[in-house]
Amino acid sequence: LMGVDFIHAGMWGGYMSDNEEELRETLDVLHKRNVMPALSCGMHPGLVKAISRRFGKDYMANVGGAIHGHPGGSSSGAKAMRQAIDGTHGAEYEAAIQKWGLTE
Repeated sequence: LMGVDFIHAGMWGGYMSDNEEELRETLDVLHKRNVMPALSCGMHPGLVKAISRRFGKDYMANVGGAIHGHPGGSSSGAKAMRQAIDGTHGAEYEAAIQKWGLTE
């Protein structure tokens, strides 16, 4: 057996989008084993609210592309993601939504 702190669990709503129920089951298994699931493959600020509503807030968001691909640069991308998590929705968040869209 090998222990892990976090592991890529899949994704919902990105360019890779797993079946919602199957992903929920995967997240439940990982949580029961004290492993933090990582979601990636298209994660961006416009998905945070929808994913958190469907699956809860106990996941790690891998967002390299959304941070470094932000129209305002990497710093703005990091701010946009933080604004999505915090629900503050500033100018950086709005620019991200314009680029990648908003999923409810």
